[in-house]
Amino acid sequence: DVDKRQTKYHTPSKTRNKKYQRFQRDLLDKLDFLQEQETELQSRLSDPKVYKNGLLVKEIKTLLRENASSQKIVIEDWENIETKNKEEF
Repeated sequence: DVDKRQTKYHTPSKTRNKKYQRFQRDLLDKLDFLQEQETELQSRLSDPKVYKNGLLVKEIKTLLRENASSQKIVIEDWENIETKNKEEF
């Protein structure tokens, strides 16, 4: 019986590489979504009508801060995975 992890077509490094690629793709998708969300929120905030509703302005600004925080986390995750990937290969 051949251990599947040791076969020519299924090596641990290939599996790990696919895992990194999938994780990187997921991070890029998250970042794209967050950037689109940020653009939409900025657009809403640029509408003078929005400023007639102070609570709405406050809510949008809160969402923008949360968005910026989420983008920072995704970028840090990207940098960490890149560093880890380079160390392992």
